[in-house]
Amino acid sequence: MRKSYSLIILNLFPDRWEKLQTTFDQSIIGRISQYQIALRQLTEGEIKAILKVKMQTLDISLEQLFTSEDLEDILSKTPIRAALNRAAKYYDLRVNNIPLPDERKAIRELDQNEKIEQQLKFLQQQQNTIIEVLNQLIQGTQLSKTADFSTLQDKLSNLAKYSPSENVNSSSSENPVIEYLKQRRTELENKYHNAIIISDSDDMGKLRNIAEALTHIQSFKLTQYRFGKKVLPEHIVIERGTKYHVMAFLEVSGTSFTTRISNFNQLVINNPNSQFILIRDERQEEITGKVGRERIKQLENSTNGKFILFNRQDRILFDLIYDLIVSIYNKDLDVDLETALTFITTHQEWYHWIFNKFGFTEPLS
Repeated sequence: MRKSYSLIILNLFPDRWEKLQTTFDQSIIGRISQYQIALRQLTEGEIKAILKVKMQTLDISLEQLFTSEDLEDILSKTPIRAALNRAAKYYDLRVNNIPLPDERKAIRELDQNEKIEQQLKFLQQQQNTIIEVLNQLIQGTQLSKTADFSTLQDKLSNLAKYSPSENVNSSSSENPVIEYLKQRRTELENKYHNAIIISDSDDMGKLRNIAEALTHIQSFKLTQYRFGKKVLPEHIVIERGTKYHVMAFLEVSGTSFTTRISNFNQLVINNPNSQFILIRDERQEEITGKVGRERIKQLENSTNGKFILFNRQDRILFDLIYDLIVSIYNKDLDVDLETALTFITTHQEWYHWIFNKFGFTEPLS
């Protein structure tokens, strides 16, 4: 009888490994760290070799696509992911004429001393405003009992709308999350009409990543429905107490679309207490078949199902949220994941309607 063995490989940044060692029992740490390999920084030659492999599908050499200045900038980036990301930006510049992102300001968090300094400045501004209002109030009461205090009321009401923490974090020049979101959104907007392959599995993979990240700040359970041997659209079930929200993607066409949406509709009928959403990108081929269109109408007319075409805004914001999470995981963006997620789920500009299904409330404009 053969024995089966498992090989588990953990690829961790040094700081994550240090945190892991303080989180788990030493017996666990000892078990998973029987063999440790410290990866060295790649040489410029090795990075060039990786870039050449990635360019094998293009009928152009590395030196023809990038200038010497481009390559110097790319090869100066560390770690390797930063170099590859920079190469991708230069590719967009040379091939798609998309300008390079502005790197003049480093994207970073304010340290504790800088935050305190900003808060002190804000408190000083508050104090000056209060003194000004009090002085004018005293002068007004001395001059006339019928003085108009509406201007003073406006100043005080505006003062009450802000807090020191909001003042520190609201400016995009001081908030790395806002800087990242604005920069990446512009890139996604410029690429939106480029011809790309859109697949159910890719979109569902993005949604799962977003969902798993959101578990850091919201409580819910992720499951899936089964329907015997019948093929369902790629989907997840979001369980929140007694509420069940099903989100699915269906990007295929032809008979595959008709078959899967038919099975999905049957699932909608069989689970009247669950809410179902079937999403399709608006750039995909229009469903023209009689049966396929009829199935869409049936879903739209159901009491617990919706068919939604992902429009430009939906897609860009969806991909933007996914990219933000991946950039934080990969340490391309050095911010805390929970802080970033709390920000995008509480600010209207970055809020996606899919957050509603995870139990978040859309912020007011």
